[in-house]
Amino acid sequence: PDPHRRLPFAIAWEGTAARHLTGADVDPESVQRLCGGFWIGDEFGPALVRVSAAGEVEGWWPAEVEGAPVRSPDHPAERASAARTRAFRVGRSRGFEGLGVQPGSGLLWAAFEAPLLDPEGGEEDFVRLIAFDPAARAWTGAEARLRLGPGAAALGDLQFLDRDRVIFIERDWGEGHPSLACPEGEASDDCFPDPARVKRVVLADLSTLDAEGVARRVGWIDLMDIADPAGAARLDTDARGIEGRFAMPFTTIEGLRAAGEGRLMISVDNNLPGSAGRRLTYVDQSETVLIEAAEFLSAR
Repeated sequence: PDPHRRLPFAIAWEGTAARHLTGADVDPESVQRLCGGFWIGDEFGPALVRVSAAGEVEGWWPAEVEGAPVRSPDHPAERASAARTRAFRVGRSRGFEGLGVQPGSGLLWAAFEAPLLDPEGGEEDFVRLIAFDPAARAWTGAEARLRLGPGAAALGDLQFLDRDRVIFIERDWGEGHPSLACPEGEASDDCFPDPARVKRVVLADLSTLDAEGVARRVGWIDLMDIADPAGAARLDTDARGIEGRFAMPFTTIEGLRAAGEGRLMISVDNNLPGSAGRRLTYVDQSETVLIEAAEFLSAR
């Protein structure tokens, strides 16, 4: 709820005293527990939202890049306007997707889902991280950039391993295993017209930035080709020729956590009922996958 009216815009339940929020007001794509409360990365604004341990909104900070505010068409002020001629820096549903706490500094780093836009067309192959100081409750102006690998179009989530190293999900927009890809130009219920091909967890080093501010890529794990010799993944799947292997052929893989003991925990946004990547004719279930990745997580 937002009983103290910290959000400076009209919400869906504006006429109530408690002002309970809905998915029409804030799109919470990421969350971090810090300083006795919660910080939420909102994709709509995009913005950071501070929520107390009791669940009440304490503040709202719209995104800033290079000292200037940036908005998407989903920003509350834009939704309230009839004008649609503005050149937006953030694409629709491409705001904050990842939010990580940096060990040592305590800064929050918010990651956009996709490259920013500009009058020339866009930034094409990298996404930005921008730093927020939760103690000062202000953007610091610091930023870093994460290069997307070949075929990747978006960032799915982000987490710091230590002060310098981050892991993040990069992905294309495809779904379904490529072994059942439709012939080019065709579509039917027996094949995937736009199968998943690029789903990776990447490790990058923010202490090593190039001249463009892009972090060094240290390594990655291919989520479309994970070894599973013991058959631990006992799932019904529509795929061919993947015995002893495991794949995550989903449109949106959006949860990532280093789970301890050299393991990664990865979760899927199944977009219920809009995604069908595991089976041709069934909507995706929620999946959380635990994989052994000790060598990857220790790489430098």
